[in-house]
Amino acid sequence: MKGTKRRPFGNRIGTLVSLSFMAAVLVLPSVALAAVSVKRAELSSGSLRVEGQGARGGATITVSSPESRATGRADSNGAFKVTASGFKASTCKVTVDDGSTSVVATLSGCTPTSTPPPPPAPAPAPALSSVALSHTSLNSVGTLAVGEVLLAGASSTPVVVALTSSHPAVAPVSSASVQVAAGSNQAVFTVEQVAVVPAPTIVTITASSGGVTKTTQLTINPTPAMAFFAQATDMGPGFVGANFVDTAVGIGTTLGVSPAVGCVRFAIIAGQLPNGLFLFDPNTGSTPCKLDMVSVSGVPTTVQTNTFTLRATDDAGQQASIVVTIRINPPLGLTITPQLPWSPIVGSFSNLWITGSGGVVPYTWTRTAGQFPPGMSLVQDNRDGPLVRVTGTPTAAGAYTFTLRVTDAKGATGTQTISVTVGSA
Repeated sequence: MKGTKRRPFGNRIGTLVSLSFMAAVLVLPSVALAAVSVKRAELSSGSLRVEGQGARGGATITVSSPESRATGRADSNGAFKVTASGFKASTCKVTVDDGSTSVVATLSGCTPTSTPPPPPAPAPAPALSSVALSHTSLNSVGTLAVGEVLLAGASSTPVVVALTSSHPAVAPVSSASVQVAAGSNQAVFTVEQVAVVPAPTIVTITASSGGVTKTTQLTINPTPAMAFFAQATDMGPGFVGANFVDTAVGIGTTLGVSPAVGCVRFAIIAGQLPNGLFLFDPNTGSTPCKLDMVSVSGVPTTVQTNTFTLRATDDAGQQASIVVTIRINPPLGLTITPQLPWSPIVGSFSNLWITGSGGVVPYTWTRTAGQFPPGMSLVQDNRDGPLVRVTGTPTAAGAYTFTLRVTDAKGATGTQTISVTVGSA
């Protein structure tokens, strides 16, 4: 055409290629994903505030630290704001996550806190070293051995050691376990014989702790048969009207047995005691029993010789018997014994004690001759007892002589002349 300037062919091809490339770019979908970003992150006195963008529209936003977690939701454009109270972040850093991408943000207004290292693990307790007993054998019920458990060294913490006895019905341990205190390496316990055995019995005591077991042994021997200390014999003699305990010689007035289990009860199974005498059992009404013995007491009233059989029975059913003879003689002669020397002083209160013995109480006392020092008199405090006293405050110095007579319940008498000197004040 006239007037038209034609473009070179090569230029036309270049233009077409450019247009085609632009069209392709316009129609291809975008495959790149947005990334979460944080524009504000702060923590003050536990109050958290995190703001950002680039999240997936409507996604749940999670803000987390090693100690806390908070959540929020992004809007349709991917912007978000998460707040929380009581939030903790020792590192002052949080991770912000929308489920697809995440970012680590540093919290303003926050001071990192150092985490203390964990405490060192406690040192293992020293191993159980041994268990031992103070005795190798026991021979009677109620006796015991003291036990000891030892560790290889002192422990920094308490250590419990379990204990068992192979024969708990015969010789049990005092407890199922003992505790070795911190800083120590030993603890004690006891093993007590609680039953009689017919033949020697080996009891094994076992101690266990921390997987270690130690043992020791104790022999329980048969208990010897119970018997009276004294065998068939005479007791006494006694005298009519005199306290039997004061006059008995030889084996005395006490009868006891050994060895015994538990309480021992005594009974006369044949014969009888002389008139006026009785058995005194110190264990009557006592729990637990204190003494394995009984005594004969009282004041004989008749001249006689009696034989009786006394039996003892303990809690294990063991029995022992003894035959005893007691001879009661006529009353002893009356005697008077003053407690001399006596040195009263004028103006000072004083007592002269005088004892009567023999005969049959009660006694009657009288002065039959002489005189007491002026200011003094005879006093019998107990009408039945053998004691009297010359008592009072003497008023004149000098030598004085007087005669006392004692008369017993049967009319027998005894006399004694007493001389005293009263000194000047």
